Amino acid sequence: MKADNKTLVTLGCSWTWGVGAAYDENTMWDPEYKMEPTEGRINWLNRWGWEESKTNEYSFRGIISKSLELKNNNFSAPGSSNDAQFHEMSEIFGNPKKRDQFIKSNPIVLWGITSTARIFRNKKSIMSPKHIDNIDTTNDEELYQSLYFKLYYDHNECVRTLGTQIELWNIIFEHYNIPVIWFDTFNTHKYPNLPRNFVQGGDLLTQIVNVNKSKISKIFSKYYHKSDWLVDDPRVKEGIKLKLLNPVSYHPTKIGHKLITEILRLYVENYK
Repeated sequence: MKADNKTLVTLGCSWTWGVGAAYDENTMWDPEYKMEPTEGRINWLNRWGWEESKTNEYSFRGIISKSLELKNNNFSAPGSSNDAQFHEMSEIFGNPKKRDQFIKSNPIVLWGITSTARIFRNKKSIMSPKHIDNIDTTNDEELYQSLYFKLYYDHNECVRTLGTQIELWNIIFEHYNIPVIWFDTFNTHKYPNLPRNFVQGGDLLTQIVNVNKSKISKIFSKYYHKSDWLVDDPRVKEGIKLKLLNPVSYHPTKIGHKLITEILRLYVENYK
């Protein structure tokens, strides 16, 4: 099945990039497993899918690209913020040469929206600090983070801005006849108006643990998963129990990525 040299362009955070995508649920550790201090995050990630070759093979973007015979031009990154991803596309479309190359790649854009509790500063994404009251720190970066999230962060305003940014990029992509598919990664955002070309059924985390829409609004509305290696949401516990998320970094396992592939593949296939 030929894809006419089309390219799947992927944007998002660690879920799209594929952190831990090689984690085999058949060797799942006990859900109560606590990572030993000597093991370290990088050692764990090296074992289960930090290497790009593994993420390309086992992540949903890799599986979709291979099954539909698409090239994959990936801009997603571990810990990336929404603003960082918007910045990536702005750098391309603001440069005539890069824009022309991008358009000639015959792209289908698959864009994942991540946590609003991340900011983009000095060309890097920063997650909200675990303790926003840490204003006595002598570290300038930590002080900035704490003050920003304590004084200026407004989730509802971030979601409103997200909606306008998505519509702006819908207009840009439409102008260049580029198909785009948007999805919420692990939180279902209540946009003032549901953006066009958006994956239905709620965020990916909610969908793979089979939580219906009524439960999203009635049970999980007060939770907001930040994807910072924390069990901060009952859906994460459920995902670990079902072996859809690993018990260390709480990213999708192999089977988790396969289920996400089933959700997104048809959307991409419609544009082949």
